[in-house]
Amino acid sequence: MTMCALNEAKGMMLIMKNNIILNVNTIIFGKSLSGKTKKFLLPSINDYINKRESFLIVDTTEEYIKTYFNKLSSRKYNIVLLNLRDYRHSVGWNPLLEPYKQYQSGNIQKAIIYLQNLANELFQDIEPTYEYLKDEIKQYFIALAILLFRSADVKEINLSSIYALSSMGDKKIDDTTYLGKILSFMDVMDPVYMLGSNLVYSPKNIKGEMLAIFNQRLVKFLRFPSLSNLLRDTTFDFKDIDSKPTALFINCNESEAVDNYLISSFIRQLFDVVLQNNRNNPFHLVMDNLELLPKINCLPLIMSLANYYNYSVSLGIRNSEIIAKVYGTDYRKIMLNTKRVYNLDYENNFILVDGNEKRTLSKESFEDCDLPMENYEYPLLEEEETKFFNIEKEIASRIDDIK
Repeated sequence: MTMCALNEAKGMMLIMKNNIILNVNTIIFGKSLSGKTKKFLLPSINDYINKRESFLIVDTTEEYIKTYFNKLSSRKYNIVLLNLRDYRHSVGWNPLLEPYKQYQSGNIQKAIIYLQNLANELFQDIEPTYEYLKDEIKQYFIALAILLFRSADVKEINLSSIYALSSMGDKKIDDTTYLGKILSFMDVMDPVYMLGSNLVYSPKNIKGEMLAIFNQRLVKFLRFPSLSNLLRDTTFDFKDIDSKPTALFINCNESEAVDNYLISSFIRQLFDVVLQNNRNNPFHLVMDNLELLPKINCLPLIMSLANYYNYSVSLGIRNSEIIAKVYGTDYRKIMLNTKRVYNLDYENNFILVDGNEKRTLSKESFEDCDLPMENYEYPLLEEEETKFFNIEKEIASRIDDIK
């Protein structure tokens, strides 16, 4: 039996007998064709499938989903594809829906925490010139989201409504703006007022800068109708990831900023909703050729918490210098939270650093796992007109209530 063969009887890979892949954070350094994918990552994924464990793979090439889609389908896996390379063949994912569910269930604190984490990802890397405005912009996002949760229909809970609120909300009415008018109906201790009033009532020049940054960032997610449609609704259930063997794939573009924000947001929400809530089964995150992926802003945090929850992170890296440049000081955090490091850039041997122990492993003891890639068909995402919240109707309603 080769290392990559599925061992039905024992439910494990031969590589596991060699004590190579464990449920710990792992980094595999290796140049192209060094064996990091075929000798390590593919065999470990086969092992997850044998044990019916769930995993997420982030990939820029579709190599992994083409390799495993049909196999996973035949094994009755729940397959979730967030396809940022082709928005039409993807699940839908509305990043506001999980916070909304928490808010509607009465768990307002958790809803705000989810929104804060989402804002941290969507509004990361704001230009240094405007760094001092970042917190106000994030708070404004949370305020608008909570306003939607209170007043909008569920089909209007989306990023398009946030953009509409921000754009229409700055229009003049009486001696203020639409959003200023809504805030005037609220108690100063209301979370929407506390989080949104600083921007809404800021001096005109500063407010203009903040709104420009805010609206321009949201436009990145709404400029393509197919992407706006993808973000309109969530067409899978996060609960299934914990209750069923699930394979999640994120197909993305190399170093694309929009993909960066969405991947980080999705992984962070996956952690918030699933991974930290007493998972029944182990979970694995796999990212190959990390230097080709957009920066995953939450990666250091996710890796640092893996020891406390039942999941692991495996990274394949071809060029550590690029990773060090992209992640900056976070690169050190990534390394500090990695239990096992393999260096494959040696002609005849692998170098393994396992905690404080360093070992040399013969390349000959590891066979290639060379699985064929196959065509796959992922259903088209249903297209539907995106509905958004009408702030003018909301103000009229509030005025009528006062009368």
